Amino acid sequence: MLFLCVPALAMAAERSGDGEPAIVARGDGPGVVLMSGLLGGVARLAPIADALVARGFRVVVIDPYRLAAKAPDVSFHGIAREIARALESLGMTSAVVVAHGHAAGVALRLAANSPHLVDELVLLEGGLLPSTGSAGVSRAMQVASLIARLPGGQAFIRSRLTSGIRANSGDKSWLTDATARQYADGLLLELPAVARMAHRLANAREPEQPAALLLRLRARTVVLVGAVPHDFAPGAPELDALSALPQVRVRRVEGVGHFVHEEALPLVLREIEAARSRVRVARTSAPR
Repeated sequence: MLFLCVPALAMAAERSGDGEPAIVARGDGPGVVLMSGLLGGVARLAPIADALVARGFRVVVIDPYRLAAKAPDVSFHGIAREIARALESLGMTSAVVVAHGHAAGVALRLAANSPHLVDELVLLEGGLLPSTGSAGVSRAMQVASLIARLPGGQAFIRSRLTSGIRANSGDKSWLTDATARQYADGLLLELPAVARMAHRLANAREPEQPAALLLRLRARTVVLVGAVPHDFAPGAPELDALSALPQVRVRRVEGVGHFVHEEALPLVLREIEAARSRVRVARTSAPR
């Protein structure tokens, strides 16, 4: 049903009018890169970015789908290539990379293909996805675009989207009316562009199999998965492939659903700070 599909499909697309930017860089200090998943964009990563900047980090917040909207290749590998170029242009040569949901597929390719940019990975509700999308996703977004044109259509989509977010959250206290509107508006304001991106993601093809990717993955990786049952949790195959690697740790977070950075912000901040501390110690102790 549409209301079950929309929360998983609400990727941002190309910037139009006064739409939010694809990338925002703030602060000074050790680097942290935050990547939004298919829902929320740069705006909903602001709370974690604010906290990190206050702690003395340089933070680059990226909406991968908006950034790659005009790129010729929107496979995970293609989007990772666009992000690598953006980070290099900002002088970000090493960072702890944090990715939510679907963007974990991008972050893993970034770490494998551009290891000089990634010190460690923190994946929030994300695993080793084999590809970016499906034909069903594209069709559902086309239907959503049609519904939005009907009287009351946008209100219907907003209501179902909010219901889907609530159903996929463990601790629901974070989902205020204002927050729900922020999530919904990112989709509703740009539905035609979102549908175009969904179609492109559905038809993108990866240049290598996940098993080959894992052979090149060296970054230490923490995967935080909400322990409360919910529809959009990463599947067992996605997590098993990663957890078989010695440098990967999968942690189940009690009382939390899909939106780990919203529901358990202090925990996510601790994981990021721990990763940066490990990087600092490793560099200090490395032979010169």
